[in-house]
Amino acid sequence: MHDKLGIYLQKKRINEVIKCLNGNVIDIGCGNNNLISKYKKQNKNQNSYGVDVYPWKGVDYLVKNSHDLPFQESFFDCCTILASLNHIIERDKVLLEANRIVKRGGKLVITMINPIVGRIWHYLRSKHDTDQIERGMLPGELYGLNKIQILKISNKSNFRLINHKT
Repeated sequence: MHDKLGIYLQKKRINEVIKCLNGNVIDIGCGNNNLISKYKKQNKNQNSYGVDVYPWKGVDYLVKNSHDLPFQESFFDCCTILASLNHIIERDKVLLEANRIVKRGGKLVITMINPIVGRIWHYLRSKHDTDQIERGMLPGELYGLNKIQILKISNKSNFRLINHKT
């Protein structure tokens, strides 16, 4: 049951986020790279990539860390971080890197569950989620971030909120 719910929520998240995307897109913490795969199919955009520090099936770029990416300045129109910012330990550095590689006027799209829901979700998934089974929660990772926390680190990296949806 948890797997079906997880797949449903992932598809719903991707379908909502994909409406916000345009041009070249990078998905940081892409997991199995489902967002970029779907985006490329719909838009025939070959300059969009999924990056991750973990060797998930489908990752375009496996990187040592997400705050030193192999892309030129201002290459992307959009950067997404879907349900993974809480798993990125050096969040501030990653958002500064996102600011470097996203064009002026570009978008940063973050999806995140709050810490209370995240703690429950991670507990329920702990025996069924490949990520949780293989890695567990590493020091510095959080169960989620609330809106205030996301705004605080986004503002430090010169992104501003233009839309918030619960």
